[in-house]
Amino acid sequence: MSLVAVTRQESTLDRGLPKPNLATAVTIGGYAASLAYIATNNPALGVIGVVADEIDGRVARAMGQTSSFGREMDYAVDLTLTGLTAYRALGNIGLAVLPIVTTFQAVIRAAGLRPSFLSARALFTGAAILRSMVRS
Repeated sequence: MSLVAVTRQESTLDRGLPKPNLATAVTIGGYAASLAYIATNNPALGVIGVVADEIDGRVARAMGQTSSFGREMDYAVDLTLTGLTAYRALGNIGLAVLPIVTTFQAVIRAAGLRPSFLSARALFTGAAILRSMVRS
């Protein structure tokens, strides 16, 4: 007899991989653009990444393509890029404030809230672009 009972909820992946859709393509395209911005410091790529982040959920809702997979993927991309853009914008100070920002994002998400625009990622990307323009 086991002293520990382990339960597992059925996940989206248990039912098969989600079908790709336009909203997922927007999320992945924005992720790629943002990573390219971080690697190259090309402001246009940063803007494309932020715009994609701002519209991917709207596209999913408008086209009836929302899914738990899409929500989780978007959240994972947002947290990853928030960290990278915080570092790009503020250097080591960005790394110092990152635990506060990501914790705040998790609390907001747990409460079921989402800013309608200008996520932490968008704000850090804007700050990074401005910082690079001032340095030029």
